[in-house]
Amino acid sequence: MQPKTRQILIIACASAAMVIVIVVATDQCTYLTFFNLELTKGCEQKQENPPTVNISAQIKGFVGETITFDSTGTFKGDADIVRYLWKFETEGISKEESSVTYVFKTPGTKIVTLTVTDENEMKGDATHSIEITTRDIVDKQPPKFSQTRDLNFMVPNDSGAIINYDLPTVTDDVGVVRGPDCKPESGKKFPIGMTTVTCEAFDSADNKGITSFKVTVMQEHTTIHPTAIISGPSSGTVDETMTFSASSSFDPDGSIVSYQWSFGDGTSSSGSTVTHTYSSEGVKTVKLTIVDNDNLESTVLHTITIESLPPQYTVTDSCDLIIKGTWSVDFETCSLSSTNQDLFWQQSTATERYLVPRNGAQIVNLGVVDIDSINDPTQYSYSSNNVDGSTTSNTIPSGTVLLIHTGEGNYVKMRIDDYGYNLSVTIQMMALV
Repeated sequence: MQPKTRQILIIACASAAMVIVIVVATDQCTYLTFFNLELTKGCEQKQENPPTVNISAQIKGFVGETITFDSTGTFKGDADIVRYLWKFETEGISKEESSVTYVFKTPGTKIVTLTVTDENEMKGDATHSIEITTRDIVDKQPPKFSQTRDLNFMVPNDSGAIINYDLPTVTDDVGVVRGPDCKPESGKKFPIGMTTVTCEAFDSADNKGITSFKVTVMQEHTTIHPTAIISGPSSGTVDETMTFSASSSFDPDGSIVSYQWSFGDGTSSSGSTVTHTYSSEGVKTVKLTIVDNDNLESTVLHTITIESLPPQYTVTDSCDLIIKGTWSVDFETCSLSSTNQDLFWQQSTATERYLVPRNGAQIVNLGVVDIDSINDPTQYSYSSNNVDGSTTSNTIPSGTVLLIHTGEGNYVKMRIDDYGYNLSVTIQMMALV
């Protein structure tokens, strides 16, 4: 009788090797045979590559400036990128776009983190540090009060009354540090008749703002003064036509029969609604006096700040130029020169690069801004210091706009379109309108 035979094939896979075991069994014996095979693919576990993340942004900026953060230079790994998450760590703000903008409200060193996630939930991240400073501002404007209203009170006798009133709201561009202080104070006794309450407030530069309103205390069954209210702008420019209205003024027990205006510059007018044009700058006080049918009057003051129009410049010529390393730019002809001209692209070493003003030129770096939004080049502080364009501390990435005041007295806008050993730039010459 022939023995029964059974074959059993066992395959084991481990790392880069495969072991094959053949088991042959009969009724009498069992035989084992081993084969070892080296593998190059198939048994290894696939390793996934996460995204490579890069943040493109300026390293310095100002409070209130719109700053762009871009993911240019970010590359996917084994899978497509599906999410960008920006975190402004010091601000507690998050945004989700490949490119975002942010306006910092306080100075200091700010940390921005970008985390990128792909379809396989693999993540990559990068961190960027930017130094935010404040521009020097000379505060010449006083605090501004909200519109105040005259107050009327009825009392049963002629001894007066304790009057409580709300303090007017006051604001300032820099910050109110003292006030508002009003005299006579709220909670004091006011006599029968009309009392003027005057309020003052001071800002950090010791500029004083002032306003006033009337408190009228009347014995019952007496006539009531009208209340004067001015509606109009709080700021304007020289030669601008502005409208002032007294239409919100009212008389509780009658009607208003007269409106008289004075504008704080020696001129006056009459009527419920008037227009006026100031010929000089400064803080002006508009005064409105109304009279009702009982010949009772009320007066209110309104402060308006008039400023001169800034110089208006326009672009007279523009060109595109590639500034080669160790060459100078002649802005008058929009060309390169091997001699010292207005601006020199200095290559100190393979990594150290500087934009160097020459021949009396001065420069200011505005950061990444819209070049067409720069209309008044005179409002900036220029310097003859070099602008660092080194590869390790580059302050002129693509999109940066610089203003140059040449030794000849001309103003030039220059945008960095492509940064490298050679600079690709857009140049715009400016002239006063």
